[in-house]
Amino acid sequence: MRPEQVRLSHLFLAAPRADAARAETARVKAEKLLAEAKALPPKDFTAFGRLARAHSEEPRTQPLDGDLRYRSLEELGRDFGPEVAEAARGLLASGPGSLSGVVRTDAGLHVLQLTGHQSALNLKLEDVREQIVNRLSQEKRTRAWAELLAGLERRSGFSVDAATLSRVHVDVSTPMRPLSGPPPGSIPAPLPSSPVERP
Repeated sequence: MRPEQVRLSHLFLAAPRADAARAETARVKAEKLLAEAKALPPKDFTAFGRLARAHSEEPRTQPLDGDLRYRSLEELGRDFGPEVAEAARGLLASGPGSLSGVVRTDAGLHVLQLTGHQSALNLKLEDVREQIVNRLSQEKRTRAWAELLAGLERRSGFSVDAATLSRVHVDVSTPMRPLSGPPPGSIPAPLPSSPVERP
C-alpha cells in the first residue's frame, strides 16, 4: 500500500504573518518571480530549479533547486502547511509543469511547480506474489552464499589482514586486459577436425 504522492518544486520566501511590512515586500517579490516562472517553458523543470536556487529562502530545498521529492498530500500539509497541500491537489488536474499562484502559509510565501504524480497503490497479494517470491529467493541465495564463505573461512583457518590489505593500491581506472581462453566455469568446445587434404 502507498498513498497518492506528488512531487513539487517550490520557491519559498520567508514572511511570517505577524510581520506585515516584510510580508508585503515578499508578496511583491513572489508575484514578480511567479511571472518569471510563467514565462519559462512549462516542462523545463531545470529552469524553474535555477530560479528556486537563486531566490528561494528555504535552506533545506534551495540547494536542491527547490525539489520537495515525492510526498503524500498529508506529509505536505504537515511539513509546509495545509495551504501547500491544497495547492498541490489543485495542480493535479493540469499535470506536470503546472504552476500554482502565490501560496500564503504561516511561514511565508510559496510558488509551486508540479513535477510528478504517483497514484495511490493498494495491491492484493496475488498481484505481487511473484515479486515477493523472487525477493525472498534472492535473500535466501545471498544468505546461503555468505554462510558458505564463512564456513570455508572457518574450515581453512585463514584470516584476512585488513591493515595489509588496506595498503594495496588498486587503480580502478586501469583498463582490463582482454580475456584469453574460455571464461571461467565453461567447458571449451572441441576443436573442429581439420579437413584431410587428398593428393
